[in-house]
Amino acid sequence: MRRWLTAGALAGLVATVALAAVTPARAAEVYHCVVDGTPTFQDYPCDGERQSVDVGNNLSTVGSPEPRFDLAEQHRKREEQARLKAELARERARVHDLRDKAEESKFDQARAQGVVIPGMTEGDARLIYGRPDRSGRDGTCTVLKWHRPYHWVKICRNEVVQSYY
Repeated sequence: MRRWLTAGALAGLVATVALAAVTPARAAEVYHCVVDGTPTFQDYPCDGERQSVDVGNNLSTVGSPEPRFDLAEQHRKREEQARLKAELARERARVHDLRDKAEESKFDQARAQGVVIPGMTEGDARLIYGRPDRSGRDGTCTVLKWHRPYHWVKICRNEVVQSYY
């Protein structure tokens, strides 16, 4: 059976713990200040005052108080976030509208040239090229063909996905 702590290591551990328990804590300088009429204690000199207080070995530390948030500042920040969010939504809608207009312009140009392009509907293809000479299925899509002049269009879910002319 292995012994995890040898007698020497155990003696050293006991000596370290005993020494830590006997060594007195070092007294720190504590400064008593009055800030805005409120008495405070701090570990650095006060502004303009150099009065330290002897607290002896009875010093205990307490965490700093939670920061107090200004409700008006929180409300202002929330309103600013809401304003920025609304502005972003308006900008996204404007960009979307511009894309739609550019896309519609592209379709208008193709219609004016008498050409069917991807993104158009089956109705657009029939309007531009007329009644197809042949139609068939290619899996789940429809293929329309015209012989004079030769054109064919592949339509999936009522949208042109391929066009050859």
